[in-house]
Amino acid sequence: MRHLHLSEAPAAFGATLMKGDYHLFDLTTSAEIRTGVEIDLFVKNATDEYGILNAPFSFAGSVTRPRTIGASLRLALD
Repeated sequence: MRHLHLSEAPAAFGATLMKGDYHLFDLTTSAEIRTGVEIDLFVKNATDEYGILNAPFSFAGSVTRPRTIGASLRLALD
């Protein structure tokens, strides 16, 4: 599990728009299915928290990634 907290701050110098004041939680688990085969399951932003990451112009910027669920498979080839 990973936790990230960003405290509240102005999005840009002198801006009224605020960024931060949110918590993000990422979850990951992995298992070896058989020798040389491993699977990872993950959930990024498990609580689907919306937050402003950056808005340098106070009208356009970037926001947190929505909840993302996925898997990866690793094969060890000899």
